[in-house]
Amino acid sequence: MPCRKHTLALPIYLGLTKPRQMASLVVRSAFGREKIRKKIREKIMKQFLVAIFVSCFASAALADSNSISFKQRQDSTPMKITSVNVSPTSGVISAEGAMGEYGRVYLTYTLTPDADGRGGLVMGEGRGALKDGGFAVGTGAGSYYREGTKFVMHVLFRISDGTQNLDKIVFDASKRTLTHDVYIAK
Repeated sequence: MPCRKHTLALPIYLGLTKPRQMASLVVRSAFGREKIRKKIREKIMKQFLVAIFVSCFASAALADSNSISFKQRQDSTPMKITSVNVSPTSGVISAEGAMGEYGRVYLTYTLTPDADGRGGLVMGEGRGALKDGGFAVGTGAGSYYREGTKFVMHVLFRISDGTQNLDKIVFDASKRTLTHDVYIAK
């Protein structure tokens, strides 16, 4: 909490000497905090909805039988990691590579850890530059778990051509490697 002496001096330091100007500063400051709180609430709600969606998908898949299998859409793809950014609340991994029918693909995975740090939610975004000059666009959500320095992600991607993939992505932080496996969901 800021010192009362400095709190009272701030409006004068900013050149605000009239009560109306000071009241305006307080209102704008409160509005800014509320705007930040709203963005945080929106992000948490989005992550909650993703978790619900993934849980429903898994429940529906397992309801028909005790096992489910997916056919691999293409060979496993080693990806080149272009950046890794971490913050106190998330991590972002960007990578690129040649992914068969999707062409040259650029991907970003945003990982949001659970409280214990052993897993969490993952959001994926991808763009594939196709040989015909077009782009394939994919968006997905899923979850991940951590085994030592390896992060194993399972993401359900929806591609702009209507296909759906269940992707398994393995990122090894100590070796700086990432592989991407694509399985047909639809």
